[in-house]
Amino acid sequence: MDISLIAIFSVLSVLLIAVFAHLVVFGRALRRHSEQIDLLEIGLDQEQEATRSQNMLHAVALLRDKDFRTAMMVLRSRLRDVPMESWGSDSHHVLQICSTFNLVGLLVRGNLVPQQLFVQHWGQSVVDAWEVLGDFVSRKQRTTPEYCADFAYLYTLCANAQRSASPSSEMQLPADEDGRQIVGL
Repeated sequence: MDISLIAIFSVLSVLLIAVFAHLVVFGRALRRHSEQIDLLEIGLDQEQEATRSQNMLHAVALLRDKDFRTAMMVLRSRLRDVPMESWGSDSHHVLQICSTFNLVGLLVRGNLVPQQLFVQHWGQSVVDAWEVLGDFVSRKQRTTPEYCADFAYLYTLCANAQRSASPSSEMQLPADEDGRQIVGL
């Protein structure tokens, strides 16, 4: 019996050593995989940042487009004090501005471009445009509720940033002429 007990302990010892050796090998492999995952995460972060940079370049290209800049010039020089019913031949400029800021708003809302950078550099242009076009957008939203919702979001973001820069101002969300909050906020 003593010999069979010694044999059992010997077999158990060999098995324990084998299990321990497998655990060591598994631990090393797990550490290697963990390091590879860390490298993949770093690569993914870099890829996402590169994509955000490319998206920002695309947004800048939209905002520097000759037609858009012409539309903004018309908005600031001719449409600011003119009732929307009299926009007539300049209505294509209105649509250009709305669609461009709506697309850029989509990129900003989706965190596809750096929000703070956009607000810092183009926030005033968004606010200027909304001050003229806000009623136009709210009228369109009565029949198409999501019309320029991302432009409205972008305006709120930029206006709030401006208000937070001047602490004496109260925060107000955009509303139509009836006092209803504009969709997309």
